[in-house]
Amino acid sequence: MNIEDRDGLRVAVAGTEEALAHDWRAAPPAADVVRVKRPDRARWPELERAGFVVKPGWVNWRAPLGASEEEYLAALPASERRNFRLGRRFAEEQDVEVVVRDGLTAHELDAFLTVYDAQIAAMPHGVAYARRQQEQLWERRAEHVAVYAHRGGTLVAGCLCLVRPAESVLQLRFAAAAPQERQARLQRALYLAAMRAARERRLAVMSLGNDPSLYGHVAGTGLFRFKARSGFTPTPSHLVDPGVGGDEADLFLGLRGLSDPSLLLAYSAPDPAAPLRLLVLTDDGAARAADAPGPDVTQYRADFLAGVALHPVRPAVGDRSR
Repeated sequence: MNIEDRDGLRVAVAGTEEALAHDWRAAPPAADVVRVKRPDRARWPELERAGFVVKPGWVNWRAPLGASEEEYLAALPASERRNFRLGRRFAEEQDVEVVVRDGLTAHELDAFLTVYDAQIAAMPHGVAYARRQQEQLWERRAEHVAVYAHRGGTLVAGCLCLVRPAESVLQLRFAAAAPQERQARLQRALYLAAMRAARERRLAVMSLGNDPSLYGHVAGTGLFRFKARSGFTPTPSHLVDPGVGGDEADLFLGLRGLSDPSLLLAYSAPDPAAPLRLLVLTDDGAARAADAPGPDVTQYRADFLAGVALHPVRPAVGDRSR
């Protein structure tokens, strides 16, 4: 067993036999999660019976673009259609210029990363993936479409998208906005502009990129709700992007380092292509002490899910990760 620090989340990595043989709650490691990487599919039922949750490591959110913006928006809930339209109206009323660029330039990439770094710094467990991949972004600059929002000549929001013509996909890589712009729904106006650019290039699918399947750590629970309500469906990343993620089995020993509730997209059957289910992780000790029910799971329901269920997490005895 090895202990890995995943951006503040301590993960004990074990093999399948060790995972099934050890009583992790009675004798917990100094970790928040016990993880089996790429478990054999035939062993998934055993791991589930032992309290592990089998899941994709990452998910890719995708949506068909449709023939027009009107067609795309018509499929969304009324409240979300309103949010997209408010974002565009805000840009128009506040003299925010939204521009689409073919490729990346050094000046605009630097300006975008400045906004991005500030956004990540404000997150409890933010990870500056774009900054880490700055060199790769530059090397593939000609393959990108960028959408930027400027106010008074200053870049205040943007998103960088990779054109994947072989799969007919425009994949959003990174997005960022100044705090006041996020509250004004400006990012939605940028997404509509990116989708329009994708249709002009005769691409069929928009992807909002790859997220960890766990929301409540690096990615917040609000990100799940935004993507789900915006008409996107999560697919295990390795099914559409070989080399990204893979299957994992996780046993949670507590919610230290996670929000309460947190959300976990997990498999509903021993078939990665089957619809995913959503588990709402919450501290069962806190719920019992308050003599109250857990979080309302109905707010997370979505047509693409096989189901939504509360998943109380019992802190391990003598939890040494605290």
